[in-house]
Amino acid sequence: MTRKNTGRQRIASSLLALSVLASLVGAGVVVYWLYFRIEDVRVAVSNPNGEDAAILASINDWLVSENRRHRIRIVPTGSPEASLEKLRLREVEVVSARGDRVTMQGVSSVMVLFHEIAGIVMPAASGAAEWPGLQRAMIGVPRGTAPDDPLLLTLLRLNGIGNPRIISLETDAVRGAIERRQVQAIGFVSPLPGYAASNFHLYFGPRSGALGMPTVEDPDQLVEKDKRFSAATIVAGSLRATPAVPAETVGTLSIGRHLIVRSSANGLLVAQFVRNLLDARRGLFNAQPLFRQAGAPDTGADAFLKVHDAAKKIYNGDEPSWKDIAVEWIYIAPVVFGALATFGVWGFQRYIATSYRDPYDLVADLLDIRSSARQAAQDSELLALRERIDVIADEITSEAYDYTDIEATGAVLTAMLIAENQIAARRSEL
Repeated sequence: MTRKNTGRQRIASSLLALSVLASLVGAGVVVYWLYFRIEDVRVAVSNPNGEDAAILASINDWLVSENRRHRIRIVPTGSPEASLEKLRLREVEVVSARGDRVTMQGVSSVMVLFHEIAGIVMPAASGAAEWPGLQRAMIGVPRGTAPDDPLLLTLLRLNGIGNPRIISLETDAVRGAIERRQVQAIGFVSPLPGYAASNFHLYFGPRSGALGMPTVEDPDQLVEKDKRFSAATIVAGSLRATPAVPAETVGTLSIGRHLIVRSSANGLLVAQFVRNLLDARRGLFNAQPLFRQAGAPDTGADAFLKVHDAAKKIYNGDEPSWKDIAVEWIYIAPVVFGALATFGVWGFQRYIATSYRDPYDLVADLLDIRSSARQAAQDSELLALRERIDVIADEITSEAYDYTDIEATGAVLTAMLIAENQIAARRSEL
């Protein structure tokens, strides 16, 4: 006849089933949270009408169309400082900002959306055809470029213009200021293609004369003096095709527009976000010409803006594959499950099987009964000792001792026999 499971065995089976169920549910929740849950990514931008905002909106449309798990929500802030403050307060997850505008500690880049370049354009008749002439010139900057832009000021400073005179001009006032010689040059900071190139035909007319741009002979040498910036070139005809401006390719400085996260951001989530961004770049390659420039930030140890570790692994090609992660979990899962099972057994023994006593404690109790029987003076004392043996007998045959090994059980039974024999012998003596 098949033996029925005892209550203790049924409890142990239930605990095992609950542990397995809890592990499966937990694993399912983790997989859903890491890989399938739709996640809103709030991205702070200074200008909701800027090139970065337009690219981010296109990326979000692509993510939705491809049924990817991330959704980008643009949060306008008005300035890079306000964007970084929202990141510090955890009101956004990502900030779009130029690398030279990042002063906050504990942040890292995950991607460069595009590069902005600085340039100077002037009529040949202005007397400021080369860098030394700009020392005495008034430089106008159109809408979209700040007079104190760090990239523009650095380009001028590293080319010998220590205290440039710069004024802001509205777009429709630039041509008149040039023709009336109120300004001798136009400075701009913009991505190419971008705002500056699309509006350049408005800045100069037939009366402006031939246009020129001072060139940086060795941009890499300037970069060594200021690690915030990168060497760049403006290709001939990029600003105006007929006549071509610049007439020849000129060297200059550039700065990346970065997507920035907290350095402490979850590595797995950052890696998934970067993968989606790279996929979006391939999907939008023809629709967003400016987004073609997107790619890896400077991963060098001396980079001005550090790269998030998870993003760096992707760009370096050493990100672990899903097979590596699965193998790792083959070792981690049993450890976690074993820890949970150990805790469950401890709780069972501590709070449920509280009547269980070590068999050797029972042996000690029985030997104490034998000693007491030898000294008993009345039959009533022997009867009380006999009742104690009956209690121990009931206890050793209960479900609490179903898993006790045979040697321990034998020791208890032997001690019980010794105690009973001593009681019987003392009763005969009395």
